[in-house]
Amino acid sequence: MARAGAASIIRNVSDAMRNTHRNAHGSERERERKRPPGVQALERACRLLIQVISTDEPLSVGQLARATGLHQSTTSRLLASLERYELVERERPRGRVRIGPALTGFSQNRLSRPALLKAGRPILDELALRTGETINLAVPLPHGVDHIAQVDAPHVLVTTNWVGRPVPLHCSSIGKLFLAFGAVELDGEELDRYTPATITDRDRLAAELAVIRRRGFATLMDELEPGLRAVAVPVRAGDGRVVAALALSGPSVRLPRRRLHAYVEDLVRAASLLGSQLPAQP
Repeated sequence: MARAGAASIIRNVSDAMRNTHRNAHGSERERERKRPPGVQALERACRLLIQVISTDEPLSVGQLARATGLHQSTTSRLLASLERYELVERERPRGRVRIGPALTGFSQNRLSRPALLKAGRPILDELALRTGETINLAVPLPHGVDHIAQVDAPHVLVTTNWVGRPVPLHCSSIGKLFLAFGAVELDGEELDRYTPATITDRDRLAAELAVIRRRGFATLMDELEPGLRAVAVPVRAGDGRVVAALALSGPSVRLPRRRLHAYVEDLVRAASLLGSQLPAQP
């Protein structure tokens, strides 16, 4: 499913590159010799990536080398670079090559985003009216969160507009939710501290993620900014994957812990309705 989505997204790019190769004059080797080394490496990596995406089954390094006309050592070196950026991945160390999480996550988000926005807008409006607080809809990126819609609370004291604004995974309700359910991955860097309440110890974070999985929702209690509270629940596709999150946020003066938890039922009901309206992906 993710392979088909990624292939459909970049198919036009792939076709354009192939047409360019057909129409160019002279042999491929002659053209490559005339290009700067950096351009050669980029074009070869693109050829490899297109081959991985357009093939139904994972391929070995040797198969990719033969299909692209590259030396096996060159193929291995370029694949290592693509793997570092998660554009491809190995089934096991030195195993066959398939599409990586950076592409699968991108393709899934691109396929589901229009449906999420269309179905989500009236749901967000109703939630904001019912709760009187800011409501957000977000989707996972390979190592982050993309807020795609927001309905503001009617109060003078409201949270910021999160749409298009990056937030750290380890100290946001949606980020922790996506981490808990495997929709995103945390990189190996140090966890930055934003407030005294920020969790910067990975063992403590792992324990909190286990609690989130058990109870089905994530909270933010002054961890990103003092006085900022939030609660988030997952939106699941028909196959059970977490494809988005609904979150409610507001200031701590209006959202003590007990009241924050009281909104979970409304959020869960809305997330279930939204998930049921998403079209099945092939």
